[in-house]
Amino acid sequence: MYIVCSGTVEITDGATRQFQIGPGEIFGELALMEESHRKESATACTATEVAVVNRAMFLKLIATEPELALQIMQAIAERVRGGLA
Repeated sequence: MYIVCSGTVEITDGATRQFQIGPGEIFGELALMEESHRKESATACTATEVAVVNRAMFLKLIATEPELALQIMQAIAERVRGGLA
């Protein structure tokens, strides 16, 4: 999973733009939870910094910071409702 620290990232499925995200937003969370590879591509639109969260870090964070799990679920729900997942 990646957390955008600065800049913007465009998520695409082939040539189709799905959504654009910015600071404080995440991507790659579904692949992390499912332990699978993403089908979408992420491309930096501007100079971008991201924080990388691997599965072990993710599980530890969820155990110690349950609020993070809620925030991730909210982000996923927003994308599904908006047709962006």
